[in-house]
Amino acid sequence: MILLPDRLTVKEYIIKELSQYWPKHTEIVHLPVPVLSWPEQEPLPPIMKSVILPEWARDIGVDGCILVPSQFIQDYENTSIAWKNTDWFSTMFWYLNCFPERVYEKKHGVIHSYSYRLKGWDERIWDYAWVNRIALFLRRWAAVRANKNETELFGPLPEPHILLTHDLDAIHKTFSIRLKQSIFLFFNALRLMFNKQLKAAVLKTTHAMKFFFVQVISID
Repeated sequence: MILLPDRLTVKEYIIKELSQYWPKHTEIVHLPVPVLSWPEQEPLPPIMKSVILPEWARDIGVDGCILVPSQFIQDYENTSIAWKNTDWFSTMFWYLNCFPERVYEKKHGVIHSYSYRLKGWDERIWDYAWVNRIALFLRRWAAVRANKNETELFGPLPEPHILLTHDLDAIHKTFSIRLKQSIFLFFNALRLMFNKQLKAAVLKTTHAMKFFFVQVISID
């Protein structure tokens, strides 16, 4: 059993961790977000729902939506206002702390960050930076409620940063690295093919061949 912090701690944690999105007037981010109880048992695989954003925030989402675990939506059936019924702070905590993966590993053992081991999971979970998009949405929502310009209220958006979270194993593309990674990519291609995902299998195969035969990749 993974212990959860209390609701106030979750909210304070999120506001602090994403403070770069609201460096001033932090109090305005205390929006009327519903407080929903976490389920006693995390559903695995997670049941994900696309929450449609209001018209003034559609550009923030993916196809106008943000992906949310169903347990944090109070009334999804009313899709036009589901965004008002979503516990956004718990959703961000859930994503930031890889909560469902941790629950899975507690039950079944470590997966070493290999998503293919999570059979039947919604792969959209890992496709986009959902936490950042939710932060942008909360920032926009607060500005709309205050009837003020978003930039004037909170300041400009933070510059994007890429953080390296894993060890750097090599600085040269050696033959052994090319061989090992290409075999790994071919293995994934075969797995996709057996799952009848032919288009994805072809793309993965092409990637494997390029990785093996091209020693240096230039980035323009």
